Amino acid sequence: MKYVRRLLVFLVAALVAVSALGVALPSLAQNAAAGTVGTCKPPPIMFGRNEWCGYFSNTYEDFGPNVRAAGVPASVNTAQAFITMIEGDYKSGNRQRITEGAFVIRTVIGAPLPAPPLSTGAARTVTAAQILDFEGRVKSYANASENGSQSFGQNGHIDWFHSDYMHCGDYNSIYQVNRNDIAPFIISPGNTTGGCGSATARYDHIEFFDKSGNLLWKARRLCLNPMGTIKPLSKPAAVPSYNVTPSITISQNGGPLPNSSYVDAGSSITFGYSVSNSTPSTATGIACNMYANIFPGFHTIPSPADSSGGTPVGPACTGTFSPGTTNLGNETVNNVPANSSVCRSLYVNPSKPSGGPLGYEACVYVTARPYFRVYGGDLSAGNPQPGSCGSAIKAGIVGWNTEAAGGYGGAGVQYAALALDKIYDVATNLGNASSAVSAPSGLAFANTATSAPGSFGGNFGASPVLPCMPDYYGTPSGTGLPASHPLASLNGPYVATGPVTFGNDTLAAGQKTIIYVNGDVVINGNITYLSNWTVNKIPLLEVIAKGNIYIDGGVKQLDGTYIAQGGTIYTCAAGTTPVAPSSSSFFSSCNNRLVVNGAFIAQQVQLLRTNGSLGGSSATEPNTSTNISETFNYGPAFWIPQPTLGPTSTDYDSITSLPPIL
Repeated sequence: MKYVRRLLVFLVAALVAVSALGVALPSLAQNAAAGTVGTCKPPPIMFGRNEWCGYFSNTYEDFGPNVRAAGVPASVNTAQAFITMIEGDYKSGNRQRITEGAFVIRTVIGAPLPAPPLSTGAARTVTAAQILDFEGRVKSYANASENGSQSFGQNGHIDWFHSDYMHCGDYNSIYQVNRNDIAPFIISPGNTTGGCGSATARYDHIEFFDKSGNLLWKARRLCLNPMGTIKPLSKPAAVPSYNVTPSITISQNGGPLPNSSYVDAGSSITFGYSVSNSTPSTATGIACNMYANIFPGFHTIPSPADSSGGTPVGPACTGTFSPGTTNLGNETVNNVPANSSVCRSLYVNPSKPSGGPLGYEACVYVTARPYFRVYGGDLSAGNPQPGSCGSAIKAGIVGWNTEAAGGYGGAGVQYAALALDKIYDVATNLGNASSAVSAPSGLAFANTATSAPGSFGGNFGASPVLPCMPDYYGTPSGTGLPASHPLASLNGPYVATGPVTFGNDTLAAGQKTIIYVNGDVVINGNITYLSNWTVNKIPLLEVIAKGNIYIDGGVKQLDGTYIAQGGTIYTCAAGTTPVAPSSSSFFSSCNNRLVVNGAFIAQQVQLLRTNGSLGGSSATEPNTSTNISETFNYGPAFWIPQPTLGPTSTDYDSITSLPPIL
C-alpha cells in the first residue's frame, strides 16, 4: 500500500513538471490513477463522513475525478443561475450529474445522511420539498442585491469568484466513479494534483457566508468540489402572507348617490375608507396614506391613483390590518362646489410582501343642473314657422326637475305648456293655489299619463294643431339703423342688415322701438326699461331678427320681446359663437342668472346658463330666486302697448283675459 502511494506521488510530480513546459493538464483530477479500496476509518471530516468514504453509500474509494466534470461556467454568478445549474444537473439523466445535483441540494439544506447507506447502484434522489428548501435557502443569501460578483440577502452573502489557493490540511472532495458517490479527503501533496500550500496557484471559488462573515459552504469553480467543513445554509425568514386592498365608497344622506357618481352643487357627501385583507394572516407595518383633492371640472382618475394632496379630515390610517375588512372611518364634505371633482385617494404600502404601493381613488363629480322658470305666461313648442305652415313641427320642451310628488321643484311654468313632442322634466301649474289641476302635468298639453320618468306630457296631436307662428318679420319698413345705435336714442321702426350688436341700453317711459334685422343679432349687455313708466307710458322694445340672436354670458337682464324668426336664441354666447357645453370655459362663462322681462320667440331656444342647480330648487320658488338660471317674467306690460307683433298694428278698445291662460 505504501509503495503504491509513493508511486502516485512520483507520477503526479512528473505531470506537474510537464505542465511547467506548457503541456495542458486535466482539470486537477484528484488521484486519477488506480487507487485503493479499503474501509472507512473515523473520525468524520466532512458532511458526516470519514476520509475517502462516500456521502450516499459510505463506502471507501480513494480515487476519482472532479465532482462536476465541466466545472462551474462563468455565467453562474447569481443565485438563480446557481439554482438552475444544480437542478438542471439533477434532471439531466447523466449518472454523475444526478449524483452531484442531489449531493449539493442535500448538503446545502443539511439533509440527514442516508440511513442505512445506499448501495452503489441505488438512485441518488431528492424530494420536491427538498428542492424548494434548497431554492429558498440559496435565494435568502441574494434577495437584497446582486452585482455579478457578490450577492447579498437576509441571511448573509455569496462571493461568486473568491480567489484562493489549496491549503494543506484542509478538506476537499472527489467523485467516486465506481461508487457513484462523492467522498471527502484531506489536502496534502500526495492527495492533490499540483500539490498544496503554493499561494501563487490560485483558483476561483463559490463561497456562502452568514451575517457575521462565517464561511458556511465552499466549492471550487474549476470542479465544483465542495471544500472545508461545509455547513447547511440558513432557512429564509418566514415571509408574512397578506394581500391588502384599499377601497373608498361614496354616499349621500346615508345612501348611494342618486345619479351614479354625480351630485348637485351644495350637496353633502360622505367618503367611507376601508382596507381589505384577503389572507388569514394579519398584515403589520403597512404604510397607510390618504389624500384629498378638489379638481376643477371633470377629473379623469389616473392609474396609478393620485398620491398627493391634502389630508382628509376625520378618518385615521393604521398600519395593521387583520383578515377581512378594516373600516378606517368616514369623512363628510359639505357644500361641495359646482363644476368640480371632489376626489379622495387611499394608499397602502406594501400591499403584499412582494409588492409595492397600491392606491385607490374615488371621485364625486359635482354638477350644476340649471333650470328655467316661466312666470305669468305659457310655453309653446311646435308652432310652425312662416313658410312651413301645414307641417307638424315635432318640437319638445326639456329641463331639469326634481320629479318629486307634491313638490316638483326645478324647471316649470306657472301656467300651461304645449308641445307637439315630449314635455320632459318641465312641470306646469307651479305655484298656483287651485286644486282643479295638479303639477306636473295638469296644464301640460296633452296631459296624458306617461310611464317614462320625467315625462310630464306633450305629444299634443299628430297633426299641426298648434297655430302657425305669425310672420313677425314680414316686409319691414322703417328708418335705416344708424351705425351708432344706442336704444335710448331710437323711436319707431328701424331696419338693418346683420350682424347688429346691442347692449347696455335703457328705454325711457313711453319709448316704442321696433328693430328688424336681416341677419343675426348680438346682445352684449343688459337692455332694460326705466322703472318710472306709467300705464299710459309703457315702453316697448321688439327685436326681430331673420337669423339668430346671440346673448353674451355676462348679460343679466333683458326687457322686451326678442324674436329669431327661422333661427335660434342662444342665452350664452361669445359674439356670434354659442359657448359649447363641451368647452372647458362653459361653466364659468355662462354662470350668470338671466332675467327676461318679456318673451323669447324662435325656431329654437337654447338655454345655456349654468347658474344655480336643481338641488336648491323648490316648487314654490319666487321669481326673485337667485338659484334659477333663466327666469322669464311675462305680464300685461309686454302686450298692452302693441298687442300684435309685426310691421302692422291694430287698435283695441279693450282687452279681457279669461282663464285658462294659454
